[in-house]
Amino acid sequence: MKNPSLEWRNYASFGVEITAMEKSTAVAEILSGIVCRWGYPINSVIGARVRSLPLRVLPNETGSSEDLDLVFEFKGQDFLEVIARDRSGFPTYGGWLVRGGGMSLGPPETNGFKTLHTFDVAGGSVVHRYRKNVGYCPEPGQALPEPALARLRQQG
Repeated sequence: MKNPSLEWRNYASFGVEITAMEKSTAVAEILSGIVCRWGYPINSVIGARVRSLPLRVLPNETGSSEDLDLVFEFKGQDFLEVIARDRSGFPTYGGWLVRGGGMSLGPPETNGFKTLHTFDVAGGSVVHRYRKNVGYCPEPGQALPEPALARLRQQG
Protein backbone atom coordinates (compact mmCIF):
# COMPACT_ATOMS: atom_id res chain seq x y z
CA MET A 1 0.00 0.00 0.00
CA LYS A 2 1.27 3.48 -0.88
CA ASN A 3 1.96 5.98 1.87
CA PRO A 4 -0.44 8.87 1.14
CA SER A 5 1.93 11.44 2.66
CA LEU A 6 4.49 10.67 -0.08
CA GLU A 7 2.00 11.45 -2.87
CA TRP A 8 1.22 14.92 -4.22
CA ARG A 9 -1.88 16.38 -2.57
CA ASN A 10 -3.66 19.73 -2.48
CA TYR A 11 -2.18 21.82 0.32
CA ALA A 12 -5.16 24.15 0.83
CA SER A 13 -7.59 21.28 1.38
CA PHE A 14 -6.03 20.37 4.76
CA GLY A 15 -7.27 16.81 4.38
CA VAL A 16 -6.64 14.09 6.92
CA GLU A 17 -3.25 13.30 5.39
CA ILE A 18 -1.90 16.81 6.14
CA THR A 19 0.56 16.60 9.05
CA ALA A 20 0.72 18.86 12.08
CA MET A 21 3.89 20.51 10.74
CA GLU A 22 2.17 21.39 7.46
CA LYS A 23 -0.59 23.19 9.40
CA SER A 24 1.88 25.07 11.59
CA THR A 25 2.34 28.83 11.77
CA ALA A 26 6.05 28.33 11.02
CA VAL A 27 5.28 26.69 7.66
CA ALA A 28 2.70 29.39 6.83
CA GLU A 29 5.32 32.08 7.54
CA ILE A 30 7.91 30.32 5.36
CA LEU A 31 5.37 30.04 2.52
CA SER A 32 4.62 33.75 2.87
CA GLY A 33 8.35 34.48 2.62
CA ILE A 34 8.66 32.31 -0.50
CA VAL A 35 5.79 34.18 -2.17
CA CYS A 36 7.37 37.56 -1.34
CA ARG A 37 10.96 36.58 -2.19
CA TRP A 38 10.24 35.02 -5.58
CA GLY A 39 7.21 37.11 -6.57
CA TYR A 40 4.68 34.30 -6.82
CA PRO A 41 1.05 35.39 -7.24
CA ILE A 42 -1.17 34.46 -4.31
CA ASN A 43 -3.34 32.23 -6.52
CA SER A 44 -0.32 29.96 -7.06
CA VAL A 45 -0.27 29.27 -3.31
CA ILE A 46 -4.00 28.57 -3.22
CA GLY A 47 -3.52 25.91 -5.90
CA ALA A 48 -0.29 24.53 -4.41
CA ARG A 49 0.34 20.83 -4.05
CA VAL A 50 2.58 19.40 -1.34
CA ARG A 51 4.53 16.21 -0.97
CA SER A 52 6.27 14.91 2.15
CA LEU A 53 9.68 13.31 1.66
CA PRO A 54 12.48 12.09 3.94
CA LEU A 55 15.17 14.54 2.75
CA ARG A 56 17.35 14.55 5.84
CA VAL A 57 19.74 11.69 6.49
CA LEU A 58 18.76 10.44 9.93
CA PRO A 59 20.52 7.76 11.99
CA ASN A 60 17.20 6.05 12.81
CA GLU A 61 14.83 6.94 9.99
CA THR A 62 11.39 5.75 11.06
CA GLY A 63 9.23 6.93 8.18
CA SER A 64 6.99 8.81 10.61
CA SER A 65 5.66 12.26 9.72
CA GLU A 66 8.20 13.66 12.21
CA ASP A 67 10.99 12.56 9.84
CA LEU A 68 9.51 14.13 6.70
CA ASP A 69 10.27 17.40 4.95
CA LEU A 70 8.00 19.21 2.49
CA VAL A 71 8.21 19.93 -1.24
CA PHE A 72 5.67 22.41 -2.65
CA GLU A 73 4.56 22.71 -6.24
CA PHE A 74 3.02 26.13 -6.88
CA LYS A 75 0.46 26.33 -9.65
CA GLY A 76 1.92 27.69 -12.90
CA GLN A 77 5.49 28.10 -11.61
CA ASP A 78 8.79 26.70 -12.92
CA PHE A 79 10.14 25.61 -9.55
CA LEU A 80 9.42 23.39 -6.59
CA GLU A 81 10.04 24.92 -3.16
CA VAL A 82 11.41 22.98 -0.20
CA ILE A 83 10.66 23.37 3.49
CA ALA A 84 13.10 21.21 5.42
CA ARG A 85 13.48 20.56 9.12
CA ASP A 86 16.61 21.79 10.83
CA ARG A 87 18.60 19.62 13.27
CA SER A 88 16.07 20.31 16.03
CA GLY A 89 13.14 19.37 13.76
CA PHE A 90 11.89 22.94 13.26
CA PRO A 91 10.77 23.84 9.71
CA THR A 92 12.98 26.21 7.72
CA TYR A 93 13.29 27.30 4.07
CA GLY A 94 15.07 24.45 2.32
CA GLY A 95 15.75 25.83 -1.15
CA TRP A 96 14.28 25.15 -4.57
CA LEU A 97 14.24 22.60 -7.35
CA VAL A 98 13.83 22.82 -11.10
CA ARG A 99 10.33 21.54 -11.70
CA GLY A 100 10.18 18.34 -13.68
CA GLY A 101 7.88 15.49 -14.54
CA GLY A 102 9.29 13.28 -11.82
CA MET A 103 11.55 13.29 -8.81
CA SER A 104 13.79 10.81 -7.01
CA LEU A 105 15.97 10.76 -3.90
CA GLY A 106 19.37 9.24 -3.93
CA PRO A 107 22.91 9.20 -2.75
CA PRO A 108 25.23 10.82 -2.17
CA GLU A 109 24.27 12.87 0.85
CA THR A 110 25.47 16.46 1.15
CA ASN A 111 25.46 18.38 4.43
CA GLY A 112 23.15 15.82 6.01
CA PHE A 113 20.58 15.80 3.18
CA LYS A 114 19.90 13.37 0.35
CA THR A 115 20.49 14.35 -3.26
CA LEU A 116 17.33 15.14 -5.27
CA HIS A 117 16.90 14.52 -8.99
CA THR A 118 14.11 16.02 -11.08
CA PHE A 119 13.30 14.65 -14.52
CA ASP A 120 11.82 16.29 -17.59
CA VAL A 121 9.53 14.59 -20.11
CA ALA A 122 12.44 14.05 -22.51
CA GLY A 123 14.28 11.97 -19.89
CA GLY A 124 16.84 14.60 -18.88
CA SER A 125 17.54 15.16 -15.21
CA VAL A 126 18.73 17.93 -12.93
CA VAL A 127 20.73 17.10 -9.81
CA HIS A 128 20.03 19.21 -6.70
CA ARG A 129 22.22 19.16 -3.62
CA TYR A 130 21.70 20.80 -0.24
CA ARG A 131 24.06 23.70 0.46
CA LYS A 132 24.46 25.24 3.92
CA ASN A 133 22.76 28.64 4.28
CA VAL A 134 21.09 28.20 0.86
CA GLY A 135 19.22 24.90 0.89
CA TYR A 136 18.59 22.83 -2.21
CA CYS A 137 19.50 24.25 -5.60
CA PRO A 138 20.79 22.77 -8.87
CA GLU A 139 24.33 21.46 -8.89
CA PRO A 140 26.61 23.83 -10.91
CA GLY A 141 27.71 22.86 -14.42
CA GLN A 142 24.44 21.32 -15.60
CA ALA A 143 22.36 22.33 -18.58
CA LEU A 144 19.47 24.25 -17.02
CA PRO A 145 16.40 25.98 -18.40
CA GLU A 146 16.62 29.78 -18.58
CA PRO A 147 14.27 30.40 -15.61
CA ALA A 148 16.59 28.33 -13.40
CA LEU A 149 19.67 30.22 -14.62
CA ALA A 150 17.92 33.52 -13.90
CA ARG A 151 17.01 32.38 -10.38
CA LEU A 152 20.59 31.29 -9.69
CA ARG A 153 21.80 34.75 -10.77
CA GLN A 154 19.18 36.40 -8.58
CA GLN A 155 20.08 34.17 -5.64
CA GLY A 156 23.70 35.19 -5.90
